[in-house]
Amino acid sequence: MLPGPVRWVLTRELDDAKPLAEQLGLEVVPCIERVDLPWPPWPRSPLVFVTSAAVARRLLSLTAPPGTRFAALKPATAALLRHATVTAEGGAVALAEAVKAWAPAGTPLQILYPTSDKGLEQPEQAEAVRILETVGTVHRHAVYATRAPPGLAAALARHRGDGFVFFSPSAVENFRAAGGEASRVVCVGASTLRAWGGAPPEPLLATPETVRKVLEENA
Repeated sequence: MLPGPVRWVLTRELDDAKPLAEQLGLEVVPCIERVDLPWPPWPRSPLVFVTSAAVARRLLSLTAPPGTRFAALKPATAALLRHATVTAEGGAVALAEAVKAWAPAGTPLQILYPTSDKGLEQPEQAEAVRILETVGTVHRHAVYATRAPPGLAAALARHRGDGFVFFSPSAVENFRAAGGEASRVVCVGASTLRAWGGAPPEPLLATPETVRKVLEENA
């Protein structure tokens, strides 16, 4: 458990939050839940562009067509897709740049980009698509929808004034809609920071690679 006066609460779904929660002794109040949407048609011999562990876990239950390759973000997504051809740290734009650098010259790729309904609205994804389209055709589809879990307002009321860690814009939106109150905030990723906006408290920015360090330094 982290020392210090701040009790940090993770807002991811339990499967996603469990590793960090166990490492640092943190509590978890999921501010989103995912609902699977139909999987889209597979392009021929696709490169699947994977930026979330939720998509990676779903892929493990599917049968991909012959010749399928994967591009995956480190650490969590790449850890699930251990045979990924392309990996990168950072976010969707960093992974897109890595795919561009790797892409075979003169052979346009068929890129399948599975994401969430909210992800389709994010500028980082639009920029990643722009980069990917320089090396192939991009098929971007929402494969899950996000919504607020039942009982969120009551769960947040038990943690009023704690520190909260947000990993997605959807978590921020649902937290606010349910009346959540935070004394400290960490936003993981630029889109999450943008969703928090200028409201107090002033958030700390982290990446998936640095969130543990940020929490330890601000316990």
